Amino acid sequence: MVKITRKTLTQKASLRQAVRSNIGKSINLRKIIPHNEKSNLALHSNSNMSNFSEYNIQNIIPNENSSINRDSLSRNNNSFLSQSINNNKSEHNINNNDQEKYFQELNGYENRNIIQEENASTSENEERDYYFQELIDDESNDIGNNDQENYNQRLDEYEDSDEEDISFIFKNKYDGFQNASFYHGEAKPYFPNKSVMLMFIWYTKYMIGTHAYQDLVKILQHPDFCASDLPQSITTLKQMRHNLPLMTLNSHNVKINPMDTPSTSVSVKEGYTFSILDYIQRILNNPSIFPKLYFGPGVKTLEKFELWHGQVWKESPLFGETSHMIKNEFYQAGDFILYNSQEEAGDNQRLGQINGIVIPKENSFEKLLYVQKIMYYSDLPGNVKSSDRYIQSKNKAVWLTENREAINVDCVVVHHVKVWLENLPEPENYDYRIGEILYIHNNRSKIRQIHQQHQLPNQHNFQRLSFPLNLQHLKFFIDLYYDDFGAFGKSYHKLGGIYIQFGNMPLSMRQRLKNHFLIGLIPFGAKFADFIKPFIQQMQILQNGIIMTNYNGDKVIISGGLGMCTADLPQGNDLAGIRRHNADHGCRTCEVTQEDLNNTYFDIQLNGRYCHIMDCYYKEIKQASTKSAKENIAKQHELCLKKNILDNLIRNPYIQVPQDPYHCLAGLVRRLFDETFKSMNDEGHKIFVKIWREFEMPSSWNRLQNPITHRDSYWMNDSLRLTMIMPYILARAINYKHYKTEIVNRVKDEYSLSNRTQVPSIIVDCWVKMAKACKAVFKSTYIVVDEYNDYILLKKRLEQVTEALLKVFRETFSNLPNLHALRHLPEIARNFGTLVNTSVSLKEAVHGLYKRTVLHTNKKDLSMDLSKRDNTLQTLRYLLDGGLDTRYDEINNFFTNFAYDTILHKLLDDWYITENGYITTKNNSEIFSIHPDFQNIRVYGLWKQFKIQEQGLSTTLSTENLLTEITKIYKDVYKNFSAIIQRRVNYYDSIQFTVHLESDVYVNITLRVGEAIDVEVADSHGEQSYALIRAIMIHQDDSGNNNPFLLIDWFYRNGNVDSVLTGFPIYGLQRRDDDSWYHLQPLTIVDRQPRVHFVHKCTNLCSEGFHDKDNEEYILNEFYYTIV
Repeated sequence: MVKITRKTLTQKASLRQAVRSNIGKSINLRKIIPHNEKSNLALHSNSNMSNFSEYNIQNIIPNENSSINRDSLSRNNNSFLSQSINNNKSEHNINNNDQEKYFQELNGYENRNIIQEENASTSENEERDYYFQELIDDESNDIGNNDQENYNQRLDEYEDSDEEDISFIFKNKYDGFQNASFYHGEAKPYFPNKSVMLMFIWYTKYMIGTHAYQDLVKILQHPDFCASDLPQSITTLKQMRHNLPLMTLNSHNVKINPMDTPSTSVSVKEGYTFSILDYIQRILNNPSIFPKLYFGPGVKTLEKFELWHGQVWKESPLFGETSHMIKNEFYQAGDFILYNSQEEAGDNQRLGQINGIVIPKENSFEKLLYVQKIMYYSDLPGNVKSSDRYIQSKNKAVWLTENREAINVDCVVVHHVKVWLENLPEPENYDYRIGEILYIHNNRSKIRQIHQQHQLPNQHNFQRLSFPLNLQHLKFFIDLYYDDFGAFGKSYHKLGGIYIQFGNMPLSMRQRLKNHFLIGLIPFGAKFADFIKPFIQQMQILQNGIIMTNYNGDKVIISGGLGMCTADLPQGNDLAGIRRHNADHGCRTCEVTQEDLNNTYFDIQLNGRYCHIMDCYYKEIKQASTKSAKENIAKQHELCLKKNILDNLIRNPYIQVPQDPYHCLAGLVRRLFDETFKSMNDEGHKIFVKIWREFEMPSSWNRLQNPITHRDSYWMNDSLRLTMIMPYILARAINYKHYKTEIVNRVKDEYSLSNRTQVPSIIVDCWVKMAKACKAVFKSTYIVVDEYNDYILLKKRLEQVTEALLKVFRETFSNLPNLHALRHLPEIARNFGTLVNTSVSLKEAVHGLYKRTVLHTNKKDLSMDLSKRDNTLQTLRYLLDGGLDTRYDEINNFFTNFAYDTILHKLLDDWYITENGYITTKNNSEIFSIHPDFQNIRVYGLWKQFKIQEQGLSTTLSTENLLTEITKIYKDVYKNFSAIIQRRVNYYDSIQFTVHLESDVYVNITLRVGEAIDVEVADSHGEQSYALIRAIMIHQDDSGNNNPFLLIDWFYRNGNVDSVLTGFPIYGLQRRDDDSWYHLQPLTIVDRQPRVHFVHKCTNLCSEGFHDKDNEEYILNEFYYTIV
């Protein structure tokens, strides 16, 4: 988010270069306002007051009371009925002028209803997250503590009473006779015309939703729409899909397990799959996707957030580069070299093993060797030096380490060296030998044998076909996701969804639902191994390479491989060929036992699962003569009897099937909630719920159910969100009297506390460590520099939360597989850049796309129906993107032009298949945009007069009410130097707009009053600044343009930190009468969705949901992050 400056408004101006001339670089937005400037601006604005007029930009239709007077209805229903009948009789005598008045009123009501529907629709969109959650609001959330107690008391009295009391009181009355309008059209007296009547009956019959109805009306009212062109049969309409360039949906027979299905099920069903090669060809022909993909070597960068920043991409020949010509000598991954180290001063020659070829940044021509360091005996740490190793060093022994560095290929490489790895056959001659690996475990140097390491990907035996050297070579990184989901909620029937993503897409593209591509839906009762066979064959073709044609008509070499398989914890074990977590060695990354799951000293590197070692075990299983012998060997190492079918592809299942951090953390958080609330007594529950309801939660969050009584309805992201604020709620609400006595005594003894009052701080500290761990895990960018390393910080945070959970709630968290999985997350983050790249949080939402469609099918063959619909949707998306249809020579631009139809834009808006892809070129709203990249600005929630006065504002600009600041903005940003004549302003609750960040990249932003925003001041050296939105203001200038402004109060660092709870910085909030910094700002200071949250630093003077007005201190909540 940047506070933008701008001298001239041109179409070529960059969004981060232009929107304000003097507010930014030459004049700081937070600069102290000179008093003489303030007075001069006011005098300038008052120069033409004779022409002053007020103008309200929005006509407000008064709310007429169309409902029946309920009091009079209760007293005398008969008199009311007779009065209504008389009124209806008199309405028959209405003249033409009155009839016209009725239609004017109807139009007024129509406009008002549309606004209300848009507000309601907007509210739905704001609260909807990508998980398609449908949480049911419970009335008990709105019951106060006193009401709940009174209700319970009345319930007890009722149950104890001997007589049955049948008395009751009606609360409200609905429907019945209304003061309705009388119509004189053909559908009189109830409807204005026949069209409205038919549409009303149709809506009532099928219960059409707001979005569906609005889309239908847009189509019907489009000038190009012709009702006579429509087919009478919906079957004919459905058959139109066959004219589209659909992908082929292939089928093959899969066996159905009779033990998992009803007795009436057949033994064989058809499984439907899409070809990954077809998806790749379609991407090559899609001009909106293909130019954005990355097809280069791994990148050695200080900021890591993409998959090509991780070690798997850097070291694999399937995705990156593993060979290079240096001084007419060929070097490749696995070779050992002598080189001059760039990390140490002087001319220091070192040994190393090439792991891959990398570049310093995307699209760079500079090549670097990614080298794994080798140490001489003299360089070993003192704790591992011994006389035996000294003797070995005299016999050419050196030691391999796990440290890597990138070196310049042209300057520092001396020559090849021959090294014998002692787990391989001994060569005739060699320069050095390696039999041990130096590594770090629990901050201490240790040694393990050379065979206990993962082989480099290039050591797999595969031969790629030879192709012409003049063709461009594109390597695809395939991310496979597999998970079961209940097609009918919690019923017996379930489907297995198999989806892929292309790791070549940037993270911003992979985080869109439309870029998850369906391979197929496994029928209920079918096995994964039977269903996935076509995918395996196609991937083998991809590994070897194939020639395709891109959208420019150029031939390119296409290859790739399976880069990653993601799933939840149990199914991830299935994909790795490991028995599930209830087995004695149930971890798919190491061979930890159940007893050692909580042992932080267990050496996961020494006991890791390595492909060549596991292959030996599988070989023993295969060679065993009896079934029981096979099972005994498999059980000993907790392997499946056979390798997973995916092992027919080139992959390392113990690295490339990473533990999922999303399920791992969400499961731990859920257990921590259970234990925390179980530890509280009834009084603690009441106080917690009271503070929880009053807490200042981020406005973008969904409304959450009561976490004590309704946490079973929480989705995983709901639990993770509540974790961000849980420490503050507990610190405000709970003391030792609110916990059960046995819990207080146990924690006091465990921590050797001197006083029971210290116990709550221990539990709060446990939540603080959990929140910090979650923030570190889901950090979108990892920074690695000399003085700071996010991977090391991640490991530290996970160790801290593990220790806290086992100490405070040992019985619950002992021997939990997902608690042990935390130890593997730092290495997973290194392998794939970040843990966000391996998280299935958004992939889980893909299931919702199909669950919501199941109800609209005939439920006979769900796999086929859902696959066909997905095929149609992806084909429409392909055509809207400008994709090529190879059946025709000419390109039809109808679809691409249709995407920018201003009338039908709403049809494509809020649809995942067109998500952030198609925005009208014109500003399709009544709000003026000073910058062309800010579009479709809309405001909601007009303030009433009492609310304006309550906030100390006025609807009229004056010297005391923002006139000085708005004059400056018009002068510096809008280049409007004339006096402000129109002084009427309106205030709103929220504003929505779309920002065009770069080519085909749009972001929809919603800002709300009371929400904190983060911005970058242009002259503050990139330092983040924060502000609180006090109001959203619209002012109409003399040209009739409605201009949006934000009325804000700035946060400022006061030098303090929250030393009691979090250690986070404390900010002061600019007072409303403090004009040191400009309160009024143009909308263009915000170009991304706010990602900041502040929590009031409450004192004893804060109570009942109201903060002390004299206390302007706020804690920057650094627990806050975006889950999806």
